[in-house]
Amino acid sequence: MFYKSAGYTSFSYHDYNANYALSHLSSDNIFFFNGHAGWDGLDFYNGSSFSYLTMTGIANKDLSRMTLAVLGGCESAQGTSNITRAFSQRGAKCAIGWTTTIRVPQTIM
Repeated sequence: MFYKSAGYTSFSYHDYNANYALSHLSSDNIFFFNGHAGWDGLDFYNGSSFSYLTMTGIANKDLSRMTLAVLGGCESAQGTSNITRAFSQRGAKCAIGWTTTIRVPQTIM
């Protein structure tokens, strides 16, 4: 993988809650989220309950170590105040979000 040659390591977390993600953000170089979202936050589902990573939740986080944040959720960059912009304002060098609903076509079997 190219990221290893660039000096990065990779971890994949499934079925964790927002607090777990929040506790790791300050040390992450790259953060990739794929799931439900809105302009004000990211929805985490751990298999039994939902939790939310919000703009308020990251307000006091130092994300200056973060090179890239990809927030792959609907409307995560909608409007002038949104979770994607919050990542950038907290120090992420590049933050990518979506201004629209992400449509995923159904798979034909």
